[in-house]
Amino acid sequence: MRVVVTGSSGLVGRAVMRALVEDGHAVSGWSRTGADGTAVDLRDNNSIARVASTALPIDCVVHCAALAHGQTSAEGETTYSTNLAMVRNLCGALGDKPRHWVFMSSIVVYGNCREMTLDSPVSPIGDYALSKTAGEDLLRSAASHLDIIRLCPVYDEEHLEDVRKRAFLPGTGLRIKVVPNPAFTFCRTESLGRQIADLVARGPAGQHLHHLQGEQLTQLE
Repeated sequence: MRVVVTGSSGLVGRAVMRALVEDGHAVSGWSRTGADGTAVDLRDNNSIARVASTALPIDCVVHCAALAHGQTSAEGETTYSTNLAMVRNLCGALGDKPRHWVFMSSIVVYGNCREMTLDSPVSPIGDYALSKTAGEDLLRSAASHLDIIRLCPVYDEEHLEDVRKRAFLPGTGLRIKVVPNPAFTFCRTESLGRQIADLVARGPAGQHLHHLQGEQLTQLE
């Protein structure tokens, strides 16, 4: 199967790429720098169209690329405008050519909600969360076969410091007690990559929403 992974130079994208390659898929990595594949600016329709013309046919797109919390692009664009533009441009440039889309969303869409179930309200706070919610909505209207993955925080052995920052006061060994207890568990990149590779192998199957936390991928709808 021919699969495009956007954001292939990032933590999530690299994990997905590794798992897909291990499964024998023909994988094309797209990122701004091209460090782990092909350089493409997802904010630019012409850039996407130029790269896509050499990659077609595309069976599946796994969209991992995103500007993270609180960041702005080199051109000063906000997280919201950048992330939504990337989804919109991918849909516009690729049209209905990919039969299957996988969109990496986030549990931040729930805001301060403590329960994450099928009935949990979506209440995004901040540009990043709003961009994920808007991206979900856009792809729901554009793609017949879509898996939305609302991710909990992701880590690997090289980025354990990112996990420690969430549990300890910076520069100290003092553990922070989070009250109430967090409603999620961290997700290892190896588990993430395997779960996404399994969804890709399953193929197009309508529209579904999933949570991925710890080792568990839960389908909500």
